[in-house]
Amino acid sequence: MVWMVAILAILFLVCGTAVAFRADRDPRLIQPPATGAKAWLISAAWLRTAATVLFLGPVLYHSDRFLARGLHRISEGLEVPMAFITVAVPLTVVIIFVHLIARLIGAAPDQPAGDA
Repeated sequence: MVWMVAILAILFLVCGTAVAFRADRDPRLIQPPATGAKAWLISAAWLRTAATVLFLGPVLYHSDRFLARGLHRISEGLEVPMAFITVAVPLTVVIIFVHLIARLIGAAPDQPAGDA
């Protein structure tokens, strides 16, 4: 039962981020500019890219040690290595980076990926 809930939670995480990306409903503090000079739009996109990489890059870089530490710890409730639970952190970072790359190559949320 617990495993089914964990698998469903990971499935909803992956599907939810993909749906939020396609619907342009990604959670954000500040809306990116949609109009203005082309130089302003491009610089805003690269600023968002740099901020994402600077913030999440170290998380992904150190995730192997993070998972290795969890491999030697056992969850009391599930009696499984904590690495199976903590894998959600690097998985989420990878999903965010995939969506970042999709934005950079031009897959706008309102058009199909093939029409970019």
